[in-house]
Amino acid sequence: MVADIPMSQTTPSHIQAEWRLIHDENLTLIKRRVFIDRLSLSNDPNVIQNFIKMYSETKIPEIKHKLIQGTMIYYQHHRNEIKVNGDEIALKNFYSKLLYSSLTSHEASVVVRSFADLQSPEDVLSNHKQIDKQLIGIELSSLVGLKLEIAMKSPALEKIYIPSVISLLKDNKNGSDLDSMFFIIMKSAFKHLKDPSFRAEVESYLDYIAPKYSTDITWKSDDPHFMFAKKYFYELKKISKSK
Repeated sequence: MVADIPMSQTTPSHIQAEWRLIHDENLTLIKRRVFIDRLSLSNDPNVIQNFIKMYSETKIPEIKHKLIQGTMIYYQHHRNEIKVNGDEIALKNFYSKLLYSSLTSHEASVVVRSFADLQSPEDVLSNHKQIDKQLIGIELSSLVGLKLEIAMKSPALEKIYIPSVISLLKDNKNGSDLDSMFFIIMKSAFKHLKDPSFRAEVESYLDYIAPKYSTDITWKSDDPHFMFAKKYFYELKKISKSK
């Protein structure tokens, strides 16, 4: 069966068969979604245009969901080609429209990340209120990661999203998972923060949370992320002091 052929061994005829099968309404949704996944990992130059067209034509939510995801996966693996062949413009338009549509929380996470990745800092800033609407209801760890990614695009976006992330961290009472993510991301990003006031804000949060991690405890049975958070807390603290 086509779906069992390793991606490294697919031929143009296999790809054609997969395109035919994802449009076959007699196939189960599970199988059609498998072929969308496979095509998103292929080198077929028609994926972006065909996925966008299929999204506009299908009425099946599960297929729409897969196409949103598959389109971004293909983009991530073919950034250079897409910039050259004109598909980048089609992607920008696609995700710009999706940003203002009704989405599930998982779709919203993919769409916001894709929109922010593709658009200029100015376009992201001008749409940040709609971005914030789509972020409502997204799982907290995804939310923190997304807001930090967006913040790194410009000083104006730092001003919106760094304080927002720190507020989320202070409100979180469910262990050290969000701290761990924040410390790991900020370890790489700290020296690239464009506004010195936000470096100070990060340092202020480190001082605020220090009592939690300034202990001899290295493990908490009810907080499996504590050990990693503590490790990266001290690594970020060291970086923040070596400016």
